Amino acid sequence: MSDLALQLARRFQPRHVLIVLAAVLASFLALDFVDAQGFESMRFFDLNDSDVTNRIGFSALTIGALMLGAAALAFSAAAKADPGTRTAFWFKAGAVAFLVLGVEEMLGIHTWLDGEGVSWNVSYLPLLAAGTLTWFEMARRIDTPGARRLFGIAIAAFLASCLFDAARAGDGHAYALGEALEMAAASLFLVSMVVHAHALRAPQGEEQGRRGDLAAIAGLVQRLDPVKLAIGAGVTVVALGVMGAISHSIDYMRVFDVNKEQNYASVFSGLALWAAALMAVCNGLFRHEGRRARRWWLALAFVFLYLGLDEMTALHEEAQHVTGIWGQTFLAPVVVVGVAAWYMAIKEMNASPLAVTLWIAGAAAWVCSQGIDLVLNDPMPWTTVPEELGEMTGSLLFAFSLLVALRPLAAASFPAVAPVTAVPAPAQELQPAQ
Repeated sequence: MSDLALQLARRFQPRHVLIVLAAVLASFLALDFVDAQGFESMRFFDLNDSDVTNRIGFSALTIGALMLGAAALAFSAAAKADPGTRTAFWFKAGAVAFLVLGVEEMLGIHTWLDGEGVSWNVSYLPLLAAGTLTWFEMARRIDTPGARRLFGIAIAAFLASCLFDAARAGDGHAYALGEALEMAAASLFLVSMVVHAHALRAPQGEEQGRRGDLAAIAGLVQRLDPVKLAIGAGVTVVALGVMGAISHSIDYMRVFDVNKEQNYASVFSGLALWAAALMAVCNGLFRHEGRRARRWWLALAFVFLYLGLDEMTALHEEAQHVTGIWGQTFLAPVVVVGVAAWYMAIKEMNASPLAVTLWIAGAAAWVCSQGIDLVLNDPMPWTTVPEELGEMTGSLLFAFSLLVALRPLAAASFPAVAPVTAVPAPAQELQPAQ
């Protein structure tokens, strides 16, 4: 179990990860610049903090996700170290720091406290001091020079970003620079941990190439319990629906309004679609060796990725505001590709009746939600809650369908993917002494 995150990280070359993350940061900078020039349709991409009671900033969500990735790798690296050593302790402590500061960044707790009159020195400085000390000690115990160097630069960039934190500086113009530095720091933290994962000795028998990629995916898939995930997802959907229904009547909080963007409901719905995209890619990898044969699975993943981004940033609504053209027009080409890919996928999943049932149910939930949007939202505004919950449910059903279809393939290809941690002693050594 502890090797899984490291095994997944070793499937990616650090330079490729660095290039992708640099492109992501450059995209945020460009879109933030466009937004600053008066193109308000790009406002959801601005480099801005979250606020736990008002909005979940897309840039803050990205930074938090990068830090959670670094936390997972740090926990795995700690498990590889000798138990009881300082190396194991400081890697665990560093992982906890990544986890706490990553979640804080996603939610923007210190930003909200600043608005309530709580000083940055009280709400954030203690976390920053503890995290910096922990990361410094962790960096000292990273044996790989390249990884240690990147980790040190990341610490410096993170500290520099705090100098421009809007809650500290009290200046709205400080957002962009501070968030950009923080995103760069989070990216370097993750890349340094990927470099460290490559430097750690791989378990004996770990395969390389495509076979190794499939083994890593199988290890992840076999650890995902659909029943437990479904229970958690169901509870979350019900909670979001209840909070969305009462958000206008009891001390209105925008962050619970399911008809808004950059809130808990839109983020959860978008992440469900991205989970479906990941499962689509994995299905394609297991079912087909050639890229051409996987083209419909890749098209399906693209559709889910775009729809997830649209859920979190309202792309088609903003395009409608700019052009005056009905917003669904911008989704039509994606929907056409999605329907074709959906049909091709169901043909390949017919060996799993449960997966097919969930797949059809997901499409039905999405069709019903769009029907509510077209027919009922204007005369009956309260129907926005069941509409959004229908989209959310449909996205989850798609993701669960693909997971259910994938698990038998992973089990058949790698029936004993979990590493053996202990070897039984010979029978004579287990006999009591005479």
